[in-house]
Amino acid sequence: LRAGNQQIAWGEALFFRVADQPNGLDLRGHLFGIAAEEYSDTRRSALGLRANYRVNEKMDVDGFVQRFAPTLLPNGETGYNLIQDQFTVDQRPGYEDVKNKWNVGFRLKGEAGGFGYQAFAINRTNPDGVFKWSAAKGENVLPGTAFAVQPTGVWSAEEWFRGASNSRLNGIEGVATSMNFITAAGDPYGLVGLATACGAERAVYGDFKIGSKAAASCILDTFFTPGVAGPLRGWLSREYKRETVFGGGINRVFEGEPDSLLDQLIGRFEFSYTPNKHFTNPTLGDYIEKDEYQFAFIMEKYHKFTSAFPATYFVAQWLHKSRSDLFGRYLGGVGNTPGDNPSGQSGGFNAVALALQQPSPTLEYRFDFAILTDLKGGWYAQPGVKWKPTKSIQADLYLNAVYSQNKGEYRDFVDGLQHNNEIFARVAVVVCVEPAARRAGFDDDTHRPLAQPVLFSLCHRLRAGAMA
Repeated sequence: LRAGNQQIAWGEALFFRVADQPNGLDLRGHLFGIAAEEYSDTRRSALGLRANYRVNEKMDVDGFVQRFAPTLLPNGETGYNLIQDQFTVDQRPGYEDVKNKWNVGFRLKGEAGGFGYQAFAINRTNPDGVFKWSAAKGENVLPGTAFAVQPTGVWSAEEWFRGASNSRLNGIEGVATSMNFITAAGDPYGLVGLATACGAERAVYGDFKIGSKAAASCILDTFFTPGVAGPLRGWLSREYKRETVFGGGINRVFEGEPDSLLDQLIGRFEFSYTPNKHFTNPTLGDYIEKDEYQFAFIMEKYHKFTSAFPATYFVAQWLHKSRSDLFGRYLGGVGNTPGDNPSGQSGGFNAVALALQQPSPTLEYRFDFAILTDLKGGWYAQPGVKWKPTKSIQADLYLNAVYSQNKGEYRDFVDGLQHNNEIFARVAVVVCVEPAARRAGFDDDTHRPLAQPVLFSLCHRLRAGAMA
């Protein structure tokens, strides 16, 4: 039984959080963490109670109750920001609605017939949240719309369409849904007449439909005209929806010829299914509700290629998500040439990944390499090295490199994220404090010598990092 702030890690997959569903992430440091750490450095801890019961030698039951903690997104006006800087996200109302909610989950884990297995169910408030237009607030608001006139906003229709494509949003119908807050009783700009004059497909209060780039550009350019309005800053809301996630997995250790690649190869399969999951609509209108499933096939092994080096650890994966991409963006916004309606992506999101770890002969260094492709022209690679000169000091140096073969077409998962190419370094120092009597091998109460020193210490890990 464990109580207090804690992380709960149930998954084994790299990149995808197939079974790793209990906790949100802290992405303020950077968007791409160290792949081999399986989110351990970014997973958010939260107040909770966790219990484990051993049914027998081959079966455990694990359960938790934990307070909601949202995923912390990269800060605005940084290279990692996932939301265009010309938009303000009104997060407080959505958070206030769920800040005292609790998540609950159960997992059965065991062995049978040479296979390991797990099955789980989690009822949670999704920590990632979903976004849509909200009525603008503050100064210079355009009544009945999601916009305010501010110099930090969007200045042209071209900028609008480019930003929408970059975010996998529908730049044409996003104009329509942004005007659906207005009514006939409060339409100082005559939006129905403007939309009609610009050739909108439907100009009805609360149910606008633009239909074409020309109509959307006409409406936008009218607002961007000096004397009418000017640069527009959009307002979004972020809400957190309740959902239930079911999942499980199996694994098996294969046997083969000694020292062969098949000997002691571990095969894993993880899956999860979320009925009626909420997704951000590419139009930023009403949320989309769809069932989503995701799974990962994983092969991993330690293999000794030469006696001069320790065994190499490698992982190969095939990953699949039915409704969203690696970052949780709805696939209906993919295939998004600026100024066009997105074509979407059928067949789900698929990715193939490979990760390697090779320690040096002295174990002072460890060389890492991870690579992932979505098989549609998007690539992400992460080489790195860990240096551990002593037990208490470790230094890491990694490169994040993303590449899109379809630059400007937004058909793969990294197009628009090229600014996340980076080198980052991290230094960690473990500081341990031990009571004097215990260090000397004396009993705390009697101060008599102990036959064996008591191995007890309080340790804290100090960490610092830098990026370029």
